[in-house]
Amino acid sequence: MPEQQREGRDPSHEPERPAGPDRPGVLVVDDENLVRITVHLGLERNGFRVWSASSAREALDLYRQFREQIDVVVLDDCLPDLDGPATLGSLRELRSDLRACVMSNRRGNAFVRDWIGCGEAHVVAKPFFLEDLTRALRLAGVPEALPARGGERIRKETLMPAILVVDDDRDTCRNMTDLFSDCGYRVDAVENGPSALARARHQQYDVGLLDLRMPGMDGLTLCRRLLQLCPGMVPLIVTGFPGPNLDDEAREAGAHKVFVKPIDVARLIALVERIAPPGNGTDAGV
Repeated sequence: MPEQQREGRDPSHEPERPAGPDRPGVLVVDDENLVRITVHLGLERNGFRVWSASSAREALDLYRQFREQIDVVVLDDCLPDLDGPATLGSLRELRSDLRACVMSNRRGNAFVRDWIGCGEAHVVAKPFFLEDLTRALRLAGVPEALPARGGERIRKETLMPAILVVDDDRDTCRNMTDLFSDCGYRVDAVENGPSALARARHQQYDVGLLDLRMPGMDGLTLCRRLLQLCPGMVPLIVTGFPGPNLDDEAREAGAHKVFVKPIDVARLIALVERIAPPGNGTDAGV
């Protein structure tokens, strides 16, 4: 068993910006770390150049610096220092024809009222998959990007590693599914322990991302039972409530590492790719 460690988010860490002047540029603005980094990495892997900001002020600073390279802004409806409509208005003071896509949990008349007068903006309702966002970017008139990895997509028949995501938060399941599917993994996401065990009876998994606190069956109990069904799986525990003895308890349950929420998504991806590189998965089973 490799040495188990706890991971937290490094606020100074952001994914590297890709080079390449011919690819469309996207500025992603969202104060929620998981959403922002997931969208950032997903768009990069689909061939876009991406900058990301966690506040309106940071977005404006980035846009002033890179306005000639940014074709579209993808921004959250609600930001901590300035709301979405005001942020878009400030950006369009710098460039009136800036394209925009809005990510929002809100619906109905209040949402429409707030955005009237802001000019054209395409809405992506949260939670969403990456393909929903890329479709909105096309509707906004952003040129389709070339795939980032040598122009090749992963073929369906390629043997891809399998990841099991277990979290009672539906948005987390969607985000992790979108993120790792785009990285070249087969992903199953369920919201409780019994559903996870049912999947594991018919499918071998390379990596398990297990929430610690879930109704009915906690992540450590689930970890032990999953390893009986998938002995080759590497379990990773995810929690927003780290206790003083969690490292020892997770190690005793067979977990490889503990990630503390909010997760540093870039580090999570790097670890998963070391454990199970894309294209080197286990037999999918029946």
